[in-house]
Amino acid sequence: MKMIKTPAILEVIGYSGSGKTTLIEKLIPALRKRGIRLAVIKHTSHHHELDKPGKDSHRLRQAGAEAVMVSSPRMVALFREVENEWSIKRLLRHLPRHVDLVIAEGFRNPEYPCIEVYRRGVSPDLKCRDTRKLLAVVGDDPGALAAPRFHRDAVRAITEFLLKNLFVKPSLHKKEENGILCIQ
Repeated sequence: MKMIKTPAILEVIGYSGSGKTTLIEKLIPALRKRGIRLAVIKHTSHHHELDKPGKDSHRLRQAGAEAVMVSSPRMVALFREVENEWSIKRLLRHLPRHVDLVIAEGFRNPEYPCIEVYRRGVSPDLKCRDTRKLLAVVGDDPGALAAPRFHRDAVRAITEFLLKNLFVKPSLHKKEENGILCIQ
């Protein structure tokens, strides 16, 4: 029987405008170079219409479809109304099974380790100073900090720190073809 590996989960939190997405955008290629396959779940606390009004998928939902899945040769998207916000655990069920790491941006779940992006003038204080599994802070020094702090451009050091502290290891039987990491 083949065992399915559960990915490590890292939350990246911080106030809007602190640089969360920019940091993740820099970490992805650094982690990929180390053989880590990853997925990102981005949270928003605002109600956005993710589907575009006027597009066929939106029109079909407006007509009464409970869910519309859009499929192309290279991408799949699911548009579905939900009564309650989905947990990270539930969202994980919709991700590829072969990822080593899931970065969850903008959630507030005390179950998972997190790094916080802190920017003076944007962040009034740390969101997870005392109540969460704070691994590190990236950005300006918020003061009175027990966790390590990294400069926002120290991508290599942050990558090494995450690999060590999250115990993330690349999946076995992988090779790179045409710049794409493949499971064999």
